[in-house]
Amino acid sequence: MAKTVTESKPAVLTTKIIPIIGAIFCALMVINYFANNLQIASVPQLSTVSAQIQNWVIVIANFALVVAFISLTQRQALNVKNKKRDWLFGVCTMAIMWSMVIGRIALPTTLDYNPSTWFANNIKGIGQAAMFALHGFFVVSAAMRALKVKSLILLPSAIGLILILLYLSPFGDVLWPGFTVIGQWLNDWPLQAGSRAITLGAATGAVTLGYRVVVGAERRAYGIVKRSK
Repeated sequence: MAKTVTESKPAVLTTKIIPIIGAIFCALMVINYFANNLQIASVPQLSTVSAQIQNWVIVIANFALVVAFISLTQRQALNVKNKKRDWLFGVCTMAIMWSMVIGRIALPTTLDYNPSTWFANNIKGIGQAAMFALHGFFVVSAAMRALKVKSLILLPSAIGLILILLYLSPFGDVLWPGFTVIGQWLNDWPLQAGSRAITLGAATGAVTLGYRVVVGAERRAYGIVKRSK
């Protein structure tokens, strides 16, 4: 007979209950935003709860950042100690990370030789520009795959993609002025709605992940304990 595996109470708490609570909090903040900005209704209690949720999100995010900082230091220090593969990158990571923290805390930020300011301007900014440049190739590859219509379900996406490309291109308006009108509508309504839905989902997941990091449920992902084979 097959054995039934039951989840422990801490596992159920971190994998099911906390994400549901995070989704409820996110829904309350969305309702409060639309109620206040569209002047549908004014609920002072809802505004108070929404403000408290935002404060707690900031607190959880800061605690998660501290835990992640310590975990990353432990992981990279272990790799350097055991001379594992690419351990030199661990040395550079810890040097830059600790220099930015110490420079921000111990030295005035107005100094030209502040390590945190120098790393932010000369390494972080350049690295972000390089990452965005590399992402451009993946965006083009994803666009080419999206244009391959293999079923009727993908047909609206391909048509919308072509219309957006014509709307953003300089020769779309020359071919037909209607491309500008249709592209503007697609950009203002379906794309904005989809991007905001993705943002809400990512925010809910970020808060849940932050809580899991704080309570220690993500120790395997950060290398604090070894993964079981």
